[in-house]
Amino acid sequence: MDIVPETKTMPILKLPAVPLSNVLRNFNQLEIVDFSLASKKCQFIIKSIKFDKFHIGLGLQPKRDPILFYWDYYLYFEFSIDDLKKRSKYMNKGGTWSQLSNDENEMRFKYVTVWADYVCDLFRRDIAFLYLNSNESLQEISAITEWMNTRQTCLEYCEFSGDDTNCDTFDLFFEKMKFSIQNLCYDLRHTHEIRQFNCGILDLNGLFARSSTVNYPVNWITEEDIITSNCVTIVIGVCYFNENNLNRVLKGWIDGNNPRMTIFTLAVKRLDFEMLLDGIEFEEKDESLKRTFKSEYMAGKLMYEFEGGFDIRQKNGKLATIQQKKPYKNGEEQIFWFVMAVWPNNA
Repeated sequence: MDIVPETKTMPILKLPAVPLSNVLRNFNQLEIVDFSLASKKCQFIIKSIKFDKFHIGLGLQPKRDPILFYWDYYLYFEFSIDDLKKRSKYMNKGGTWSQLSNDENEMRFKYVTVWADYVCDLFRRDIAFLYLNSNESLQEISAITEWMNTRQTCLEYCEFSGDDTNCDTFDLFFEKMKFSIQNLCYDLRHTHEIRQFNCGILDLNGLFARSSTVNYPVNWITEEDIITSNCVTIVIGVCYFNENNLNRVLKGWIDGNNPRMTIFTLAVKRLDFEMLLDGIEFEEKDESLKRTFKSEYMAGKLMYEFEGGFDIRQKNGKLATIQQKKPYKNGEEQIFWFVMAVWPNNA
């Protein structure tokens, strides 16, 4: 006969403040939320604790869990939609769920936003990362944007991703958006041509855009978007830019546009640098000159190796180097990365 060991309860609320805080810091985020739901006193205790720095993300893409937790920008814990539904009775004050229709998207949005508000309030921090479906309905994207407008003024990272793309969704999002975005990413996987959409003036730390296939290159970001932008880092996958497009971008930078830019890179067909640099003063460097450019972005680092290249200067003296050498992918013979790096201290 197996003897079942006696289990003992721990009177956790009788612990002094410091030991109690140490115990709770060893809970994962879901256990902390469960503890907070026990009573208002428990909720107050959690709010009084200074937890180690982490970021909260909101996943509104079909294949993502809705509540995400990041440590140093790496995902380490998440709440599934089932986790939220199991605890839905705690969020039903005032009939929170009674007015819901049977529409699955509406139900998911309501669950996610109600719990996101609770979690952000509990840990006393805003949403840092927002993951949106690139094929979201206009009704849903309108609701999401209006909800974000009311809860915070800044968002660290926003990503649009999906197997299909609704350009009207983007138009409406950027038209209604009142909060600022520091880093914007498009990871679109449509298998058909899409039209250009309006994303406003791109005033960002980082802009990243890519399509899943070279057959449908990035065509929703134009040379005018780049010229009028104020981005630190711009990385674009395979796109339609040619010598004339990039010539305008370079001349705009020389005249003082994109004052914060440090890296501009995109994947395009092999360029004719004589056409690209038409009307631009430059100094061609010998390939024996090797220079390494390093730049930090969020949790990662961007590094580019230049062998020679063409040096150009902004009117204020800033030095940049451009080059096109590295293939877009191993074995790719038609598409290469064009890189422009602005050197710190003009060195």
